[in-house]
Amino acid sequence: MKLLKLFLFLTTLMVAGVALGQDGPPPQDVGDERRGRGRPNLFAELGLSPDQVRQIRQINQHRRPAMAEAQQRMREANRNLDLAIY
Repeated sequence: MKLLKLFLFLTTLMVAGVALGQDGPPPQDVGDERRGRGRPNLFAELGLSPDQVRQIRQINQHRRPAMAEAQQRMREANRNLDLAIY
C-alpha cells in the first residue's frame, strides 16, 4: 500500500514537471512592425531622411541588373555542375 502511494506521488510529480516545463502560447503583440508587407520598416527604424531613402533606392535600382546577371550565371554554373556530376 505504501509502495502504491509512493508510486502515485512520484508519477504525479513527474506529470506536473512535464506540464510546467512546456512553453506557453506566443505573445499576442509579436510582429507589430511586420503588419502590412510582412517585414519591418527598417528605414523608419533607422531614422533615415527621405533623401537617404531615395539614395538607397537608386543604388538598389542600379545594382539590380548586375544581380540578375550574377544569379543567372550561378544557375547556369549549377546546371553545368549537375550535368558533369550525373
